[in-house]
Amino acid sequence: MVSVPKISGRDHYFGNADYLPSIIPPDFPNKSFFMQFVEKLFFEDITPDHYNLITPKPNIDQSKAITTITTILRSFTREHNEKLHGCAYLMNLWFDKLQDFPTIQKRKVKKSRTKL
Repeated sequence: MVSVPKISGRDHYFGNADYLPSIIPPDFPNKSFFMQFVEKLFFEDITPDHYNLITPKPNIDQSKAITTITTILRSFTREHNEKLHGCAYLMNLWFDKLQDFPTIQKRKVKKSRTKL
């Protein structure tokens, strides 16, 4: 297991992809779930409800692990897909999945009957 590194304030502020593991396997358990989680972390706002979907493994500090993930994602030194895949792999090493993301029903938009 990869231990959670201590992140300096400078690295967290400016980003640093050096915390990615040197070898990232192409497949690992719960890959699609953790890829979705990392994409939401990068592209959208993660709510506290999202953190209820995961639980840290024994001897893992959740706040330090999430800080490491966000530090890697802020970096401009690696390709975006490589960072997403690497962060999902680290999430898999540090967290257990409790449940899947809830499915959100899209609202139907009513068409206007007014002709312009």
